[in-house]
Amino acid sequence: MANKKKSLELFILIFTIIIIIFLATIFITNVKNNEEKFYDVDTPKEKSLENLTKPNITITKKIEFSKPNLQKKGRYLKIIDEKATSYTMEEGNIRAPVYSVTFRLPLRTKIYNFSFKHSKVKTISIDNNIKTLSYPIITLSTEENKILYFQNKENSKVYPSNWYNITYGGGIYNNNLTNFFNIHIFPQRYSKKEKNLYYIEEATISFTYDNTTNKSKQNFTYNYLILTPKVFKESLKPLVQHKKKMGLKPIIVTLDEVYTSAFFKSKGRDEQEKIKYFIKNAIENWGLRYVLLVGDEKRIPVRYIHTGLNNDGKLLRSLASISDLYYSDIYFANGSFSSWDTNKNDTFGEYDWKGTKEKIDFYPDIYLGRIPCETNEDVKRVVNKIIDYENNQNKKEWFDNMILCGGDTFPPFKSILSASGLRPLDMIYLLFQEPNILFCEEGTENCEIVSKIMNNFNHKKIYTYITIPKEEYKPLINYYILQSLEEGAGFLYFAGHGNPTTYATYKTPAYLFFRQRPVMGFTTSQVSRLKNGEKLPIVIFDACSCGKFDEEECIAWDFINMEDGGAIATYGCTNLSLGQIGPYNKERLNGFMSIKVFENYARGFNRPGMMLAHGQIDYMNHISKLENLDYLIISIWELFGDPSLNIG
Repeated sequence: MANKKKSLELFILIFTIIIIIFLATIFITNVKNNEEKFYDVDTPKEKSLENLTKPNITITKKIEFSKPNLQKKGRYLKIIDEKATSYTMEEGNIRAPVYSVTFRLPLRTKIYNFSFKHSKVKTISIDNNIKTLSYPIITLSTEENKILYFQNKENSKVYPSNWYNITYGGGIYNNNLTNFFNIHIFPQRYSKKEKNLYYIEEATISFTYDNTTNKSKQNFTYNYLILTPKVFKESLKPLVQHKKKMGLKPIIVTLDEVYTSAFFKSKGRDEQEKIKYFIKNAIENWGLRYVLLVGDEKRIPVRYIHTGLNNDGKLLRSLASISDLYYSDIYFANGSFSSWDTNKNDTFGEYDWKGTKEKIDFYPDIYLGRIPCETNEDVKRVVNKIIDYENNQNKKEWFDNMILCGGDTFPPFKSILSASGLRPLDMIYLLFQEPNILFCEEGTENCEIVSKIMNNFNHKKIYTYITIPKEEYKPLINYYILQSLEEGAGFLYFAGHGNPTTYATYKTPAYLFFRQRPVMGFTTSQVSRLKNGEKLPIVIFDACSCGKFDEEECIAWDFINMEDGGAIATYGCTNLSLGQIGPYNKERLNGFMSIKVFENYARGFNRPGMMLAHGQIDYMNHISKLENLDYLIISIWELFGDPSLNIG
């Protein structure tokens, strides 16, 4: 009897949802989505810091904030602040504006005497509550599109708990080893219990740093390391000669030479750590800036990191993922070695893993890429493509094209269930007050953002739009993707879902709510049919597992390894990646990471290694509170190709 009652209740709930959604679709065309703006963090010019000669320098900066702008959304209020660099994204709390300021100083710089002074605290008494939205997370997998529900306890205290917090790390920026010092300011704080919004109108931050740190001259003996098993050494010699002509100082080092102390005394518990210490020595003794790993996971050992996705002590998922960031993150901000195993239990990269959170820097200190070749034929094929690409860059009209592929990453039915947490009142609220969360085509929206960032390109848009956009586009089918690639493009962006062999996304119209799997797929078999010759794009997969190269097939690698066509470089995730529903997809996790990679190209960093490393660093600097999900995304992005490649 109890089971029949539950079944009846479930049927009534689903029927109610369908009726509500049907009514909402009638009015959806009248809803305008406010486009959120991204702002670069306020960063001082490096020259103004590098040229100072005083031993101790004091930096003082005054920041002015917008006054609170509260907009009514049904029974709730939302804070809108167009001057903010971002918003807080903590589950169960309000969406509070954040003003982030990043200072770039030399690695190992000592910072002290930090002070934060703010104007008089003012108070606004409010009758309505400020909405604490749930930010559901969904895997971007074609096979396992699971919703992960995280803790959603409302905060009874003032939130955020302080007016600011500080994050920092050591990484590389524009070829310079750098200490990133970030101050995240929260000028508006809310107390639900007291129904008060507290705010400040300005703040002054000040700190002193030691300008005598890290003054030794850098020796640039070799700035480009090709690390390979001995079997590939002869096949890589043409690449060394080519890179010399391109102005770099390359060297080939075999794994045997690393392990037998041919250049530096070998140190480390296992092969992976010995390689990492070798890279550290090469940075400090040679002035190394680029590393190309040549070999698959059997030829060049990989490091698996360990991430737990936990909710209030309950394990939702555990992921062991390849991360070549392990090899490029060498230092903490103070210059000490970042081992990724601070508890020395020989399990690396643990974050929220069985109750363990290791101290990991996560900032890359080198520009690194991998070509996971299995045979000498693979090596020769990829080397020839790199040489031909860089030798024939002039008058490439096709390079000015860019292909954008996107659709409805999280369809409405799945979105309403996840965003509401199955609460009927929240479902109704979302449908009528926040329809842009549910009826948002996340992949297409990310493509549109990227098209604005890459505004010097001719955009070939291949979408699954439900509503007709202002600009022309083609339907997302494989024929148009293949056709566009054969016509030539500098970049190809896939936004949606994936697995090791496939990119896909949803292309369901609004009334098909129950479809559980993406229905369109661009697979490794389509890659093998490409006939784009020398018109080789950079391919970015904003999706799950397309870079999982320890599988039998890997679509990101297949693009590179093609004989007559394919791609010159690709980016893909080495495991399940994650995205957020609705307009928040562009603000965090995989969608945000892909945007940052493109932003760095647009800023002039036209080498694949720079695009990825600076994108990872921007992510770290931008988010005010990094969670295990953020560290997972930062760690599993893989560059397949030459990190020093001159693009375009």
